[in-house]
Amino acid sequence: MTDEHQSMETDLQLRGVMHKARGAPDTELQELQELGQQHYRAQEYQHALRYFTEALELGPRAPISILDNRAATYIKLENLDAALNDGRRMIQKEKLNCTGYLRTGQILQLYNNQKMALEIYEMGMRKVPNASSQFNKLKEVHNKLKLQLVQLNPVDILPFEIVEMIMKFLQFEEIVKLTRVSKSWRTLLVAMPSLWTDLDFVRARNPVKIETVRAYIKRANGNVTRAAVDKFGPTRDAVARCITSTCPALQELRMNGGYFSSSLLKNSPCSTSLKKLYASSQCRITIDTVSEIFRDCPNLENLEVHDVSPIPRQFREPLWSSLPHLHSLILKGGSADNSGCLDLGDLLAAIPNVRHLTIGTMEIYGHSPDPDFDTLHKLESLDVSSVDIYFPLKLPSSIHTLAIGKRQLISRSIECDASRLVRFSMPHGIEGSDARLLDILEANKGNLIYLHINSCISDDNLYRRFADEGYLVKVEELKLNDADADDELAIAIAKNCPALKRLSLADTRVSGVGVKAIVTALEGKLEYLNLDGCKHTSIDAVEWARSKGVRVAFSFADHRRGGKKIRER
Repeated sequence: MTDEHQSMETDLQLRGVMHKARGAPDTELQELQELGQQHYRAQEYQHALRYFTEALELGPRAPISILDNRAATYIKLENLDAALNDGRRMIQKEKLNCTGYLRTGQILQLYNNQKMALEIYEMGMRKVPNASSQFNKLKEVHNKLKLQLVQLNPVDILPFEIVEMIMKFLQFEEIVKLTRVSKSWRTLLVAMPSLWTDLDFVRARNPVKIETVRAYIKRANGNVTRAAVDKFGPTRDAVARCITSTCPALQELRMNGGYFSSSLLKNSPCSTSLKKLYASSQCRITIDTVSEIFRDCPNLENLEVHDVSPIPRQFREPLWSSLPHLHSLILKGGSADNSGCLDLGDLLAAIPNVRHLTIGTMEIYGHSPDPDFDTLHKLESLDVSSVDIYFPLKLPSSIHTLAIGKRQLISRSIECDASRLVRFSMPHGIEGSDARLLDILEANKGNLIYLHINSCISDDNLYRRFADEGYLVKVEELKLNDADADDELAIAIAKNCPALKRLSLADTRVSGVGVKAIVTALEGKLEYLNLDGCKHTSIDAVEWARSKGVRVAFSFADHRRGGKKIRER
């Protein structure tokens, strides 16, 4: 049958339906819709369109299903504009019916406007009652589309504020990588100044150019609050100066190499906002520069310098400005051979509210009267385990963490309320330390949670006494490296240290018997066990301990390779 003959037959059918249905409009609409559906199933879309259109022209009594049928027919005829118009009419006509939202969403997806389609589905889920027969279908297509979009490009469908909140959980280098995903990602991320306030270049694989740093500062609108300077090669110092001179809101600066110039923070716009400053052991800095940091940064709260160069005694002592907000200070010399000295008296007076103080690898002395740590009424932890002190050590009652060492320290008097100590370390054993250690542990018997004494004891029976008599009942971390410890002591530890989580028995005579006793008694509690250099321990015992969920360090020094360690697996 030709198209012309089929069109004539369609006209005759239409006139017949209209004639029969006079006075029965509902029947007429039903027959027109059924005829349109028959032609649709036969893929005769033009003829189906004529029946659906005729039915809709009968007036507002036409059900929404006819609009849906015609929209589907328009889709087949690739007339998406007309189909979308019918879809919108369906939503306007019956806002509580899922059909309009489903059809309109489908058409928008054909337009490749996935985001708008998702919004239509979401609007339908808000409007349509949950009890509706098609609500579950609407929810299903919504969830499916949303999952597809998230997998493809979440930044295109999520609100700007949500994307920004998510990105703030990422590390700086991860954000930088995301800018390379696509142009849209880069545009969006660059438009978020809050993502560029933390410039951390520590994990950069290649040297970072100063132009790149300037670009990141510009993205943050100059509001960089934290910067870690590293991987800059010969431009490292210039980069640090660029950051301190253009970022007035800078609160934390980490220098992982280079030379820390005394002029870096002088008259810098960030000097008053800076609260944390860290200079690694690869960053050279003199004690004079440290004193100038005190002067230039009055609001510092944390200061760490790991390669400070003290001055010889015959030179002028630095002047220390007061830092009332400083609560953590770490000053360490670059090496044990450092011949410089540090006069502690003025320094302690400049940090009245310090809570955590570490001074290492330098010679400490004081002019008369002797420096007194007791003036630091808020001091909670003190680490002077790697320095020489030539005056009595007086500690405030607030102290709860103490690390001491060296002959000069032990041979002098220590005035300390040891009953408050919860963490104690004396890693260097010397003659006469047994009595001092016993006094300290006796004062706070059973209160310690951390104890590091290594080979400090000349009387081997003291180790067993500490374990058997309740000194270590609350200890969570215990280090007895290079001690005269064997399986007997290991078994005593297993029986009397129920809170133990980390244990170090490196370079001791402990064998697999002791290892099994410790791991069995502390199963589920012990997290880490150091057995480096334990020649009596077999690899089978180590692997068994690892099978119980304990992280075990087990290696030996290879003297043929310059003392490098070979890890046994």
